[in-house]
Amino acid sequence: MHDVNQGVGHTHASGQSSSAIGADDLFAGWPSLNLQLKLRLIDHGRPLVIRRMLLFVLLTWLPLLILTGVEGNLYSSEPRRAFLLDFGALARYVIAGPLLFVAEAVCIRVLSDMARRFAELCPATAADQSGLIAALASIRKLRDAPLAAIGFAAIVCAISVAAIRSVPLSDLPLWHASGTDGVARSWAGWWSSLVSLPLLLLLLMSWIWRLLLWTRFLLLVSRLNLNLIPTHPDKSAGVGFIGYSLRAFCLAGSALGAIVAGAVANQVLHDGAGLADFNYMVAGVVVFTVVLFTAPLLTFSRKLAGIWARGVHDYGKLASDFGRQFELEWFGGGEQARKSMLDRGDFSAATDLYQVADRIHDLRIVPVDLLSVLALAGATLLPFVPIVFIVFPFDALLKGVVGLFM
Repeated sequence: MHDVNQGVGHTHASGQSSSAIGADDLFAGWPSLNLQLKLRLIDHGRPLVIRRMLLFVLLTWLPLLILTGVEGNLYSSEPRRAFLLDFGALARYVIAGPLLFVAEAVCIRVLSDMARRFAELCPATAADQSGLIAALASIRKLRDAPLAAIGFAAIVCAISVAAIRSVPLSDLPLWHASGTDGVARSWAGWWSSLVSLPLLLLLLMSWIWRLLLWTRFLLLVSRLNLNLIPTHPDKSAGVGFIGYSLRAFCLAGSALGAIVAGAVANQVLHDGAGLADFNYMVAGVVVFTVVLFTAPLLTFSRKLAGIWARGVHDYGKLASDFGRQFELEWFGGGEQARKSMLDRGDFSAATDLYQVADRIHDLRIVPVDLLSVLALAGATLLPFVPIVFIVFPFDALLKGVVGLFM
């Protein structure tokens, strides 16, 4: 079998090829590998997670802490003015941002390993192997495309400018405004709008780009002539392993949940809103997260639907032919044919065949299992748990749970 990583990299201007960085960099997202190398965010092909996390917090949250301290908004009896009581900023820049970097390291490794597993499903012919190599090369080319960086920067700048122009200061925590009149934006407010928020948006854009790369790769591979088995135990013809990508995305789901949970915490704890007022918002975040990370798997639905139809036809015909022959032999041969039934394995063969044929009908059109969906949904909900414990004391929750079983 050919090496699927051979020849898929292209040489950068610095002379460093993307393939030389390592095999686990296929879905590294944005910024480009060249830029990450210059910023020393990669070491021997592996992202320096701790360094990225610290750098993000030092650029987004720490300056806000210092500036609000200088401007007298670090802590105040008025919760909406105190930066230390702004759970939204804390969730975005201290929890969600660093969590996305950890999730990135996990996903780069898991998704790249899944990409390599397709080499086992691809027939060992030159044409089929070249198709897989071309798919890998296409992803690496897009991953390092300079236009992607320019496009992301333009989108982030547009969003930041639009937020400054359209969102009034009265709708933001009071530390965004200087003085008591709240007309002018504070230095901390400017840093939040021009540095902290754009960096978070760039990080989120990197995840969108990674999902697009993952989707395109699955789409390209789904068009190849893969050795798929309709009766495979994973109920997905042998590609069920890509459904476990949802578990790799759990940390990213928690990060998205944390961003929303921080905003909800401010509303509930500072503005007197009820937790029940956000039921639909929380449910929407969970549904959005599950759909977002499950959507790339739909690229295989058409192929799996064709395999299901072919399997139902072929194995159904085989089961019918066997059943007719079975009945003819046992019921058409008279008493003499049934005397030696204990010495024959016809019944065992029939049972085995029908079990295999029955498995065809359980083939999943979308290669994902319920446990992976529940894991991702639970990870997205996890950041909302502290709010529940703050609003409802633990003893009250314990009494409520006990009351359900009494």
